[in-house]
Amino acid sequence: MWYRKTGIMVALLLMSVLISSASGAYEGPEKCKGCHIEKYEQWKNSLHAKAVIGASDAIAAGYPVPDGVNKDDLQSTWAGKWKVRWVNKSGYVITGDAVQYNSVEKKFVAYDAGLIVGYNCGPCHTTGYDKNGTMFKGANAYQSGTWQMPGVTCERCHGEGSEHIKAPAKTNIKLDRSAELCGDCHGRTDASINLIKTALDPKRRHRVQYNDLYQSSKYTAGVTCINCHNSHDTTDAMYADLGKKYDKDALSNMKPAKISNYRGTDNNVGTTDYEAASEPICTACHVKVSPLYPNAIKVKLEHGNAVCTDCHMAKSRKTATAWDERSHTFKVDDRFNYSMAKPYENYPELTCKPCHADMDFSKVKLSNALHSVAKPADTGTPSTTQKTPGFELMAAIGALVVALLVRRR
Repeated sequence: MWYRKTGIMVALLLMSVLISSASGAYEGPEKCKGCHIEKYEQWKNSLHAKAVIGASDAIAAGYPVPDGVNKDDLQSTWAGKWKVRWVNKSGYVITGDAVQYNSVEKKFVAYDAGLIVGYNCGPCHTTGYDKNGTMFKGANAYQSGTWQMPGVTCERCHGEGSEHIKAPAKTNIKLDRSAELCGDCHGRTDASINLIKTALDPKRRHRVQYNDLYQSSKYTAGVTCINCHNSHDTTDAMYADLGKKYDKDALSNMKPAKISNYRGTDNNVGTTDYEAASEPICTACHVKVSPLYPNAIKVKLEHGNAVCTDCHMAKSRKTATAWDERSHTFKVDDRFNYSMAKPYENYPELTCKPCHADMDFSKVKLSNALHSVAKPADTGTPSTTQKTPGFELMAAIGALVVALLVRRR
C-alpha cells in the first residue's frame, strides 16, 4: 500500500505546483528588478517597454503631433522607432491624409484616411490583457479590452509574478523559449485573406517574423528566436531614451534590432545567457562550430562584398516605409509572388537588384550554389560529424566478436 500513498502524495504535490504556477497577480517590472537587475536594465531600454507611451509624456518628449489635432484629446502613442500614430481618449486611432509620422522619412503620411479605426493593439502592446471592457472613456468609447499595465513587461511573457516573488522557484514562473511565444505577437493572422501564422503574408506587413520563420529550415532544425535575439535586450542603445526624448535626427539613421549569440542557459540569475554577436551572426554556426548546432552546414563567404543578411534576410517587410524590416525565411528566394505589395513583386528584386541593377529579374533563375560549402578544414575547427577512419570496418568486427561470444554461451 505504501506505493499507493506515495503516488497520491506525488500527485497532490504536482497539483499544488501547477496551481501555484497558473495563479497569482501581476506585480510590475520594478518587483522583478530586485533579483534580475541586468535583465531589468536591458528591458527598460528596449522598445518592448515603450510599446505604449502616454500622450503627455510623448508630447513632452517631442513626439510629432499632426496639424489640426487637439493635443488635449490624445491618450497614447506607439514607441516611435518606425512611425508615430496617436490614439484619442475615446480609443480611436487618428486617421487622415497626413497623420502618421514616418521616422526615417521625417514627414507625415496618410493613414487609413476616411476610416474609423479602433485601438485593438492591446493583446500585443500591453500586459495582462483581457478582451472584456475598455480602457477608454465616453459614450462611444471603443471596446478595446482592458489590461493591467501598458507596454510589454516581464509578466507579458513570464506570466503573473506574485507567487514567484514570494518564493522564487522555476515551478511558479513561466519559462518559455519557443518561437511560438514570440509568435503570439510577431506572427500575423488575417481572416480577410485566409492568412494563418504558419503561412507567408502576401501584404508584406510588419510583425510577421514567425510567419516567415515557420517556412525556414531553421525552424525545422529547432532554431528559435532567442538563438539570435536576447528577448530582454532587443533594441539598439540609440533608442534607449525614446519616451524621454524623441530625436528625429537619430531615428532617421535607423538601426535594426539588436542581435546576440545564445550560449545556452546556466540557470543562474547572476550571469547572462548571451554573448556579443559576431558580424554577421550567421558565422557563429555556419562558419564556426556551434556547441548548440554542431552539424549546421558550413559555408565559405564568397559572394563579392555581400554579407549573409543581404541575400538571406532581405528587407522585404513594411513597418512604415517600403521596406524597413527584414525577412526571416532565410531563403534567397522564397518563391512567393507578393502581388498584393509594391513596388516589388518577386524576391530576387529585393535580394539581387541592389548590386545587380542591370538584370531583368523576370528572366532570372537563382542558382542553388551562390556560395560553396566549406570543408571541415576551412572552418578552422574539426567537424563533429567526422567518423574515425575505418569506423565501419571496426564496427563490423566488433559485432562479429559479440555474436561469436553469444553463440559460445
